[in-house]
Amino acid sequence: MFRIGFLGIAHTHGYSYIRQIRSFSNMSVTGVFDRDADRSKKASELFGTRAFEDPLELIESSDAIAVTSENSFHKKYAELAMNKGKHVLCEKPIATTEEDARSMLQTARENNVVFQMAFPVRYAPSIQQAKKEIETGKLGRILSVSATNHGRMPGGWFVDEKLSGGGAV
Repeated sequence: MFRIGFLGIAHTHGYSYIRQIRSFSNMSVTGVFDRDADRSKKASELFGTRAFEDPLELIESSDAIAVTSENSFHKKYAELAMNKGKHVLCEKPIATTEEDARSMLQTARENNVVFQMAFPVRYAPSIQQAKKEIETGKLGRILSVSATNHGRMPGGWFVDEKLSGGGAV
């Protein structure tokens, strides 16, 4: 059984990832750690998994780590896991600064671990269709794209510059 731990459960996608992992017979969720104990407790109760109080204990108990914390903690959590030899899937954006992103990539190289950014939208049927249309050349040379995300801004830490890194744009 491949065990995946969650460092931070602030991002709403973390809940989706946990549901998906639980649907596979060869994977399990080790548990969650969040700097906000109430968030850890809520997620652990919802999914019947353990709320860890120590991120290192979660890392040691897991085969891989998903980082779904506030953006400003991505570097800290990802590097903590990679320095323990764990593969990491990190919620977007990879980091809040270019310097942090480069450090994270270097840490992955030094520890010979897989480090990937979660961006599941690329697998959405509409995006796959758009990709096919572009690849055929039917649309000509694409110079720019104007698009809208019809999701809702969840508020909370997403609008806190220190935690979000300043927002999406």
